[in-house]
Amino acid sequence: MFSDLSWSVVLAEPGRSFLLHGLWVTVQLATLAIAGSTVLGTLVALGRVSTSPGLAPLRWLLAAYVEFLKVGKLPHVEKIVQIGSRGMRAAQDDLAESRANGNDVFTMKGFRRAGLEQVLATIPAGRKVYVSVDIDVLDMPLVPGCASAEADGMSYEELRQTIFGIVREHELVGFDVVEINMTSQLGAQLAIEAMARAVENPDYLRRKGRLTAAG
Repeated sequence: MFSDLSWSVVLAEPGRSFLLHGLWVTVQLATLAIAGSTVLGTLVALGRVSTSPGLAPLRWLLAAYVEFLKVGKLPHVEKIVQIGSRGMRAAQDDLAESRANGNDVFTMKGFRRAGLEQVLATIPAGRKVYVSVDIDVLDMPLVPGCASAEADGMSYEELRQTIFGIVREHELVGFDVVEINMTSQLGAQLAIEAMARAVENPDYLRRKGRLTAAG
C-alpha cells in the first residue's frame, strides 16, 4: 500500500509538522470521545435502571434520548433490511419488534433459504441506500480478533455479492464497516470494492454525465 510513498518527503518539513499536528489532534479527539462516551454511557445506564421516584423525569429524558439515537426512528429512513442475525444474541422478541416496525429481518438461515435475489427484492426500488456492515456477520474463522464473532456466519463471497447486489441496483449514499480488528484489511477491502461497484452503477454514471449513448 505504501510502496510508492516517499517517506523522506513526508518526514521533511513542512510534512513532518503536518504529520505531528494530525497525530496530536487525533489523540485529543480519541481521548475526548472515549472519556465522553464513558461518562455519558454510565449516566444513561444508571438513569435507565434507577427506580427512584425523584429520578422519573431523568428516566423519561434518557429514554427519549435513546429512542432518538435509533436510526429506524429518523424521518428519512423508510425501512431497514437486516441480514445475518444468528446465535443467542438474535433474541426472538427483538426480531419480532423490528419486523413489527416494518423492517425486514433475515436470520442467517433465512437468508440462505430465501436466496440473495429474494432478499435484495425487499429493498424498495429507486431508493437511496446506506450500507452498514458489522464485521461479525462473517463466519468466526474469518474475523479473528472480533469479540462478538459467532459460528455459521456469511462467507466472504456471500457478503461481497450481497454488497455488490445492493450497489448495482441502488444509489449508495454511505457505507461503513464496524467492529473490525484494526490489524485486518478486511474492512478497507470491503469499502474499496463497494465504492468501485457503486461508481459502475448506470444511474451514478448518468448523474455524473459519464454514461454514453451506447451504454
